[in-house]
Amino acid sequence: MTSTARLEMVDGARIVVPDSLDLITCYVLREQQDWFEDEIKFLRKLLWPGQQVIDIGADLGVYALSMARTVGPTGPVWTFELLAEQSPPARFNRRLGHGSRWKNLSGSARSPRSTLVNQHFPAWTRFAAWATRAKRCGAARC
Repeated sequence: MTSTARLEMVDGARIVVPDSLDLITCYVLREQQDWFEDEIKFLRKLLWPGQQVIDIGADLGVYALSMARTVGPTGPVWTFELLAEQSPPARFNRRLGHGSRWKNLSGSARSPRSTLVNQHFPAWTRFAAWATRAKRCGAARC
C-alpha cells in the first residue's frame, strides 16, 4: 500500500493524500495548505449550512471536503468520479466527510452504478452522452 500523509487545509478541512511530491495535488496542498484555484475560495463564501452540493470529477476530494465542512451535517455532498477504482486516500477522505452526508457515485456514465446520477442529475447524463459522442467523433461538433 502506498504511504499517505494527513494534511489540514486553511479552512480546517482534513485530507489524506498520497505521500508523494510527484503529484500536483499533494505538492500544492503541502506547500499552500490549500488548493490554488480561486474557485475553492469562492465556494467557501457561496455555500451555507444545509445546502446540497455535487463535485463532479472529485478525485481525492479536495473540493468535496471543503464543501462538506461548509455545508455541515445537514448538507448532502454528492461526489462523482468516472474512475471506477478509487485510491485508498480518496476512500478515506469520503469517510472523513466532516459530518456531512457524503454519497459517492463512481463508474462510467453508462454503468449501473451510476443510475443514481442519471435519476438525480439528468443534465449530467446528457452532458456525459454528448462528451462520449464527441470523443468518439474526435470533434465537439458531431
